[in-house]
Amino acid sequence: MSRVNSRKYLEKWEADYPWLKKSSDGTESAFCTLCRVTIQPRKSSVEQHSGTFRHASREKHLNTKSQITFPLVSKKADCEADIHLALCVCCHAPILTINHLGEIISLYGKNSPLENLRLHRTKCTQIIKNVISSSIESEISESMADKPFSILIDESTDVSLTKHLCICARYYPDEQKSVIDDFLGLAAVISTTGADLFAVLETKLTSVGLSLKNCIGYSSDGASNVIGFHNSVWSRVRAVSPNCILMRCTCHSLNLIVQHSFELLPSSVGFLLSEFPSFFSKSSIRREEFKVLFQTMDPSNKRMGTPSPFQKYSAIRWLVRGKCLYNLMVNWYELKAYFLCAEARAPACIRYRVTTINNMFKDETLYLYVVFLTPIVQEFERLNALFQSTNVDPEKLVSELNLHYKSLQQRVLDNQGVQLPLKRVDFGAKF
Repeated sequence: MSRVNSRKYLEKWEADYPWLKKSSDGTESAFCTLCRVTIQPRKSSVEQHSGTFRHASREKHLNTKSQITFPLVSKKADCEADIHLALCVCCHAPILTINHLGEIISLYGKNSPLENLRLHRTKCTQIIKNVISSSIESEISESMADKPFSILIDESTDVSLTKHLCICARYYPDEQKSVIDDFLGLAAVISTTGADLFAVLETKLTSVGLSLKNCIGYSSDGASNVIGFHNSVWSRVRAVSPNCILMRCTCHSLNLIVQHSFELLPSSVGFLLSEFPSFFSKSSIRREEFKVLFQTMDPSNKRMGTPSPFQKYSAIRWLVRGKCLYNLMVNWYELKAYFLCAEARAPACIRYRVTTINNMFKDETLYLYVVFLTPIVQEFERLNALFQSTNVDPEKLVSELNLHYKSLQQRVLDNQGVQLPLKRVDFGAKF
């Protein structure tokens, strides 16, 4: 029988022989990490192995192995150029533009700091997220510190079906001496209940050093989860800041007025308004046929410049309904003639649809509704567009809103506020 080695591996040997470690086979043997061989657990055996030609050559090769050199960190001028370009792209162009723009600047920037420019989409994105964004947040936080402010929020779903909560703030900075709006962030949300949206809002404000206790104004759209009085974002904001004032979005309110009004009208009005432009939307042949018919019915070109009735109707686009109504009104008789001809030669798959639209154009009562609605809806949308303007005098907005309200009131009420009889109601200039 072979003798069992009673010696043990000593870890203190590793101080003199860095390449040595205990064998992983469960024994007390030593192991050379350079030569990948097992050595008996004796210091004399380790010394003997270190003097062999094989081990010495491997150890020499390890000591003389070339080191990887990394380029120096970019100079300050290069960093500033990267940040300025990233900021420019962020404000005025898609980020993907920097792939081409950066190469052009580097190509024509010979013998200048721009010669060494290396900026592409990935680096540009990281500069925007980690440098520019944090810098802007710091500036906003300093400007709004301990100052009263108002919050504007809106929940939206993007093309990837991800829900986001957009948060903006309105305040008066001492440096600019004027009321300004600043974008605070866009936070992804899963649940859109009042409690969850409030938690996201509070977290975002805390991250930029703001407190809801300084909030004096709150504005959002008309959804119950954000402006309801009992279980919404607004009810929770009011609990934290009792002096906060609720201001509903005027643009949403104006659109809802028109939308609710259409629900009281015959359904055929809304159906025709969405159906006739949809009939032309995906067929260039039908569009050309209508243009030929229009020119045939107007040989003297007296109606040149009349808009074509091809703009699609959308209930969620605030400034489209009035345009579609106007296009329908000014092209009514041309559309009536077109669908009369189209019904006779329509294929079976769309014949019922064409017949339905044609019968609607034969209904003169429907035409009266269109003539009545067009100027009223256009006035609502003109006012809506005015409230969406970037630079507009608030006093002018209030004046226009009051004027619009009085104009509508005078159509149906007398000077004492009593409702007029039907014969005296002002239905418009065409009646």
